[in-house]
Amino acid sequence: MKVIKEIVYFIIFVICIFITIDLLNKIFVPKWIHPEDNMHGYITRGYFAEEKNSLDVVFMGNSDTFRAISPMEIWNDHNITSYNYVSSGQRMWTAYYMLNEALKTQKPEVIMLNIDGIFFDNHSSMSNYRKVFDTAKMSKNKISAIMDPAFDFGIGRKISLFFPFTTYHTRYNELTKEDFQYAFSDYHNPYKGLDISVDSNPFEGEYLEEGNEVFPLNDKVLKYLDMFVDKCKNENIKLEFVWLPSPDSWKVDRTNAAKEYAQKHDIKYNDLNLIYKDLGIDFEKDTADGGDHLNIYGAKKVSKYLGDYLNDNYSFKKHNKKIIKEWNKDYKDYVKAVKDYENGES
Repeated sequence: MKVIKEIVYFIIFVICIFITIDLLNKIFVPKWIHPEDNMHGYITRGYFAEEKNSLDVVFMGNSDTFRAISPMEIWNDHNITSYNYVSSGQRMWTAYYMLNEALKTQKPEVIMLNIDGIFFDNHSSMSNYRKVFDTAKMSKNKISAIMDPAFDFGIGRKISLFFPFTTYHTRYNELTKEDFQYAFSDYHNPYKGLDISVDSNPFEGEYLEEGNEVFPLNDKVLKYLDMFVDKCKNENIKLEFVWLPSPDSWKVDRTNAAKEYAQKHDIKYNDLNLIYKDLGIDFEKDTADGGDHLNIYGAKKVSKYLGDYLNDNYSFKKHNKKIIKEWNKDYKDYVKAVKDYENGES
């Protein structure tokens, strides 16, 4: 009897330790509730504030995605709900585990993956991984991701991803009311994952070229790309590939590789670089940083094309009055935000 009591006390003690650690994680991890705090955290946390199973489309990929697609423009044109659930410098192993997280609260009809990330088999920065993991709730998926050899960093960093308060504990004298207020809840992102930029730094010259070369996709990348594709098929979600306009990263051998993989797996692939002139993209005005990312003016043009494309190729469900009211309000907030940025007020 004494042994049983000791076992019970030990189990209770362990549970209390985990509850305490989870509480510390929730409090000390930065909340990133404002775009200027940390756009990636703002995007990630805002996704889970969306009403369950309310999104028609989820856009995934790297930072090109959250600069090139404005879900609110798509909503205003077609009443299609969408969100940019992305991470900067996203690699395919990150995309796969983010997909698992995304499908915990949403069952979109379409997932559109910006394919740019499949050409990189090196690591993204630790700070980029943190923006994904530190905001994720403890779960089997999070544990599997951190322990996955694809994330090839030392045991110390893996531990810090399990227990992020060990990284942020020095914030104890910076804690605010918001740290406690949002420790146990997500918050609304009216821009739906768009990073608004009104900067304009031109890309000059032509970047499109012709050729039959095919970029050799790395085995590690292919493994997680295959897993991503299989996950969508198993969940009966339509997966499409897109390459958003980016003169800085586009190469003919890369788009040939994406096209070859897409054809092999019966996936639609739209390379918008090849039709950027048809979209009305002007790289003297529509890029924020010399051809790497689009600004809001380029994003509006891409979103117009993608919204029309989605509307023409899919029949999405009609949304209830509550969703329509919320998204119409978000659209007004988005329009105001764009004007504020243009006037230098954000």
